[in-house]
Amino acid sequence: MNRPKKTKKIFVDFLKYFIPYKFHCLALFIVILLGLTASVLQPVLWSKVITALVKQKLHDLIAILVMMVSVYLVMVTTKFSQSIVTSYLNKQVIYDMQNLYFHKMLSMNMSYFDKTQNGIFIARIVTDITQSVDIITNQIVPALINLCKLTIILVIMMRINLLLTAITVFLMPITLWLYSINIKKMREKQVELKQSNDSVVSMIQQAVAGIKNIKGLGLKEIETELFLEQNKIKTKKAYGFALFVIGFQTLLSVIGMLGEISVYVVGAYLTVIAALSIEKFIQFVSYSQQFGNSSLSLINLVSDYQRIIVNLLRLQDIGDNGNAYHEQFGVQEILYEGGDIELKNVSYGYSDKLILKDINLEIVKGQITAIVGESGSGKSTLINLMMRLYKENNGTIKLNGIDIKNLTEKSIRDYISVVSQQHFLFNASIWDNFRYINPDITLEEIKDICEQCEMDEIIEKLPEQYETIIYENGTNFSMGQLQRLSIARVLAKNTPVILFDEPTSALDRKAANKIRKLIEKLKRDKTIVIISHDFEFIQCADIIYKIEKHNLIQV
Repeated sequence: MNRPKKTKKIFVDFLKYFIPYKFHCLALFIVILLGLTASVLQPVLWSKVITALVKQKLHDLIAILVMMVSVYLVMVTTKFSQSIVTSYLNKQVIYDMQNLYFHKMLSMNMSYFDKTQNGIFIARIVTDITQSVDIITNQIVPALINLCKLTIILVIMMRINLLLTAITVFLMPITLWLYSINIKKMREKQVELKQSNDSVVSMIQQAVAGIKNIKGLGLKEIETELFLEQNKIKTKKAYGFALFVIGFQTLLSVIGMLGEISVYVVGAYLTVIAALSIEKFIQFVSYSQQFGNSSLSLINLVSDYQRIIVNLLRLQDIGDNGNAYHEQFGVQEILYEGGDIELKNVSYGYSDKLILKDINLEIVKGQITAIVGESGSGKSTLINLMMRLYKENNGTIKLNGIDIKNLTEKSIRDYISVVSQQHFLFNASIWDNFRYINPDITLEEIKDICEQCEMDEIIEKLPEQYETIIYENGTNFSMGQLQRLSIARVLAKNTPVILFDEPTSALDRKAANKIRKLIEKLKRDKTIVIISHDFEFIQCADIIYKIEKHNLIQV
């Protein structure tokens, strides 16, 4: 698909988000149209006020003033209504799009997250969507209505004086030509500015996430310098873009001013030679100004359209379910009686870097399998492949005898759960964190699981107990407590297979021994896989493998 057709399709797809609010869109068109109609009557009324004053017709003046008040009331009412409808429409469409794109973001491949800055996701879902909807509701819709106004004004101007109308319209092709030669440059500058802004947002997000390390390692000055450098680049690009826009708008203003001066000079001359009445001259001057403003808003549609396209192209990676960045799952469901995992000739790597090669592994129910290896050898990658978070380059992975490629996402998630090195708990109550995993779980069941993980006594001592809110990033709990809560939550999910990725990394020896005993109990009716550097801990394993030079070797 060529670029013009592609951008047109993207724009049309974007407009579909407004369809659920078609009656609000219609109401917006109507109130804008009423307001523009009232503005068209203003020049006539003003000219008649001046004529009545000159001729000292008090009765006519009062009648005209009453009409003017009525017109202004209509304009104020429509402006208020337009603001209300625009605000509602704007906020609802942004709400819908952000919900959808956030969900789509969660369904993207892990490989995309690995190579994409966090700030890019934030900027696209928050800033790009908001800006695009704002442009539609606050600029493009009124500009399209202005097209009707432009047509009406043009007809009125032609009826007043054809020569003055020709002078007014003459400069429009020049303005359009200037826009056409600057569109590409404008889009390029917008893309550069947004990329710089993404980097700044990413640095802020990274600094917040790593604030303890930044403080603890004395890196505040370094982090500040790096931020200042990136922010300087963004500011320079923002200033450059602003100068470009200011220069372009100034050029258009000069062209418009030349048109107005020409109208004044020629109109004054026609008035002096009695070819045009003063009343008509006043009307024409006012209409020519409205024509200029309306035509400029229509011309600005080009730049507005370009801004939206830049935003939508940035959102396309997230929004297009069919592209390579999104997860792909099958349609087959799995039977949960078993708990077997089989890897046959599985290889994985990226960017010409081989991580795993020809891995053959069979994991069976009722058995604890441990996998060891040096940091970066591919242990966690192996778990990610079993979870279908990454796709193997070659080979086959089977869950309960079924190729993982053919399984639905729900089947995989209900079959395997993982206790990760990176703890993630919702900024919600402890009870809610368990209910999100298992909606049917009772408080007694939660307490029993937490007791097994040595967390029940700690939670019971809290003022709100199981209603205690876990702060963002779990800052009101220790790392060891967060790890035990993570293990407890996985147990609440009750999947046939549980993968433990460094489960004791934040635990003391006593707590680690408790978890080891718990895992030994779990193996009776579950399949357990442990990734660990703790050789004492993995002594509970029935079989131990080591990843060495991309291969899997039984120890």
